[in-house]
Amino acid sequence: MCVKLKTTHHHTMKIVTISLLITLAATFISMRYGSQERVELSSFSETEPSPLAVYGEMVFKQEGCLKCHTLHVNQGRSSKVSLDGYGGMRSIYWFYAMLNDPKALMYATKMPSFAHLDDKQLSKYRIPTLFDVSKPEEIDSIWNLMLVESEEISNDLNAYQLDINKNHIYQKHTTEMIALIAFLNQIPASAERKRLDSLANVKLHYEMAVWEERYKNSDSLILQLSKKKSSIQEGKFLFESNCVVCHGQKGQGNIGPNLTDQVWIYGNSNADLMRTIVNGTENGMPGHRYTLTPEEIGKLIAYLQSIQSK
Repeated sequence: MCVKLKTTHHHTMKIVTISLLITLAATFISMRYGSQERVELSSFSETEPSPLAVYGEMVFKQEGCLKCHTLHVNQGRSSKVSLDGYGGMRSIYWFYAMLNDPKALMYATKMPSFAHLDDKQLSKYRIPTLFDVSKPEEIDSIWNLMLVESEEISNDLNAYQLDINKNHIYQKHTTEMIALIAFLNQIPASAERKRLDSLANVKLHYEMAVWEERYKNSDSLILQLSKKKSSIQEGKFLFESNCVVCHGQKGQGNIGPNLTDQVWIYGNSNADLMRTIVNGTENGMPGHRYTLTPEEIGKLIAYLQSIQSK
């Protein structure tokens, strides 16, 4: 875990100190409750999670999340949504928004809101049960590490909210919501998940080669429609149907980045936009190669180009 601090000598020492404390605490926790208890807590885990993630796993279970989710791609009924390998796949703010209002991100989801978790404060009194510790200094050590990670997640959330709302007031999050986010963001990929991802990547590279040929072809619908002003209005409709939840009603940004300025991480040429729409982005936007046709992608690109500041 890395605490975001400015890179002065003084702050560098803080990072080293915090990292050392976390490493020592992780070793201490592992020694205290051992591999057998950890297997019971997280049979899917490949590495020791942070103390806050252990707390979050308890929240995950007590909220009944295992009724609809599995932590391993081969576990449970096929109707369950697998979270195998979910760690690092999404931004902190995405997790926060999804847990607060799932339907705002996924209209057809059956997942209920867990907004109430943001009103439930972390409890120091749960530490002895979770970590099999009893000495006050041991409890304090784990509790302090949990608070450090909570602050890091809070800083990420506040930074994002401030980026889209300059009047945002800093909020300190030390709730079960934050613990659950820490847990979800540390779920590792099983060997089977990695194997399936590898196969999926082979298929994806082939599909992207097909899309690239579609774009390079001078007769390509994508290329033709992305340059036509007549495509803009239909592109706007497609944007409103698929993109406003993350990018805002006018593309000014929300969970996703602002699309009206000139700051584009993945490029803003027609070819760049096609690749991003088709393939998605790492840890963020999903690909739309199965949900949008080449014709629709061409029209959507035309609209995106029309709203960029020149």
